[in-house]
Amino acid sequence: MHDLQVVSVEDLSGEKFLAFSEAQAQDAARLFSVEASLVVRDSSVENMTCSILNPILSWEKVKAVFTPESFFHRSL
Repeated sequence: MHDLQVVSVEDLSGEKFLAFSEAQAQDAARLFSVEASLVVRDSSVENMTCSILNPILSWEKVKAVFTPESFFHRSL
């Protein structure tokens, strides 16, 4: 299995987030699974897109992700 970056996370201006982890696996039926995680610490990042790319088939799926303001912990 090739270690390709198949998950990409960007803010709405197109700036890519680099601080996330990605794990890829292939099962006995030769099907792939991808898991990615991202830690957002800046409450100004409210909206982003997550793209999953299949480089073999040149197929990409993009979804918007919205983080509400209440998601971030506020200090009293």
